[in-house]
Amino acid sequence: MTSNRAGYRPDIQGLRAVAVGLVVLFHVGVPIAGYIGVDVFFAISGFVITALILRELDSAGTFRIRRFWARRFVRLMPALALLVVVTSVVSWLVLLPQQRELTAATGIGSMLFVANVVIARTTGNYFDPPAESNPLLNTWSLSVEEQFYIGFPLLLVLALWLLRTRVSLRVTLAATIAAISLGSFAVMLLADLGVLTQTWLNFYDPIQRAWEFGAGALLALVPSKIISGRRLFGAMAAVTAVVLLAAALVTLRSPAAYPSVATLLPVGSTVLFIVAGMSGTNFATRLLATRPMIAVGDMSYSIYLWHWPAISIAILLGVESTALLGLVAALSLIPAWASYRFVESPLRRRMSNAGRVSWRVPATTLGAPLLAGSALLVLPGAATGLEGDTELGYLDFITANSTECERLSISVPGTRCRQSQLGRDPQVIVVGDSHGEHLFPGLIDELASVPSAYVYL
Repeated sequence: MTSNRAGYRPDIQGLRAVAVGLVVLFHVGVPIAGYIGVDVFFAISGFVITALILRELDSAGTFRIRRFWARRFVRLMPALALLVVVTSVVSWLVLLPQQRELTAATGIGSMLFVANVVIARTTGNYFDPPAESNPLLNTWSLSVEEQFYIGFPLLLVLALWLLRTRVSLRVTLAATIAAISLGSFAVMLLADLGVLTQTWLNFYDPIQRAWEFGAGALLALVPSKIISGRRLFGAMAAVTAVVLLAAALVTLRSPAAYPSVATLLPVGSTVLFIVAGMSGTNFATRLLATRPMIAVGDMSYSIYLWHWPAISIAILLGVESTALLGLVAALSLIPAWASYRFVESPLRRRMSNAGRVSWRVPATTLGAPLLAGSALLVLPGAATGLEGDTELGYLDFITANSTECERLSISVPGTRCRQSQLGRDPQVIVVGDSHGEHLFPGLIDELASVPSAYVYL
């Protein structure tokens, strides 16, 4: 399969397929560290975006930052807007009030490029049990990527303005990207070692993630003639990439903290896969560039968008087995294909042909999901029949009005405990998983005067 798109790399499309496949497998419950697929996406984005900027600088002698932002907006936001609207409607139809609130808050945050901040505030860490109750949890990475697309070009333009008359273009870009990446990696490393206190964003922190984009960006600055044609080197890079990726999938299944120095495994693997493709044909590029891999890679953004809301809502409705969740993920390919076919592809072609964006695109893209999210916050639910005047909602329970139990001695590692009234011995204790945790706010509302606790095992 070929394409006339400038800079198109079929092996990179195949690598996108690997990334999204790993994330989906992780979300359906396969015991691998498939969440590292997001790190693969970040490194790919750094490489592709920097290569795009270089091509424009080489061909036009300048970089039009507004056009860059417009293209990124059209590439990402309309499909995301459709997802937010559909997920909001489904949440209104089938989910509990606290779950609808979570969906609405995250959906609004995703359209304002701050879903990672909203999720950290309302849902907690990516690996905490409440994460599975957020149908739009996966939008955290899109906000991090959008924050990168906003900040990265600004820094490059500033560096070019300050230094271009004194040093070469590539040296200027390399020095700027290297400085940003080293600073980001240093912050992540110091936080991982405990020298710096982890920020409340933790897993979702764009500062600790910037170096992942930077690794791919620096590779894009390496002249292709240095690597091209070195097939033995490319084959060795491909083998090493496979080993690093396999090591990450096995060793990072239960990370104590992430991102960490171990993030070098998936990022390093991605860089080496791209290097292998730059050097020539080898076993990795042949596999990644097969038609099925390219097809999945082309749809990877839509697959990433739609699979998690479907899985999360299924979990909230009681589906637990990996096999059934895998079926749900497979069914999510239907709306993913429709989004790719009727939203992503037409808008991409229109942007390529017209070169600019009509005001109607951002107005519709932002307006519809923001309206849907706001409506979800104020309208009563359609199907649950569980509306009520609860003084303590799930979001407040998770983030503000409860804390770790002070009056219980819990010795089981990894257990979380929350209590309704601080400073009093609990008289009612609920022991269960995240499904029981959803019911706990209703219990403490009904037993307002009774000190209660919830223990997650």
